[in-house]
Amino acid sequence: MLPLCVAVPLIAGEVIRSHATGLARLERAAISVLFAAAAAVQALCFYAASRFAAVGADGPWWFLGGDGWSPPLGWAIWLVVAAVGVVLLAVAGLGRGKAA
Repeated sequence: MLPLCVAVPLIAGEVIRSHATGLARLERAAISVLFAAAAAVQALCFYAASRFAAVGADGPWWFLGGDGWSPPLGWAIWLVVAAVGVVLLAVAGLGRGKAA
């Protein structure tokens, strides 16, 4: 499921980029919303994959500090790295909605 969650926003972004000159003002504003949605999907998918790796499908929703598997350096650092990436993705969409 994660590759699909990654591919759909990437393909949508490429289609929007390739047709950017023909977009109307309202459509340009939608680009910011699409970036925010892509960031939310990425955050959800990363958390779901992390939870599954740590405690399995039936494990607790809050898996930090649990008895399950943990990556090198622990979960906290990787969740912070993912959060920074998600924020950067969402912020990148703010400037994309403006006219060129």
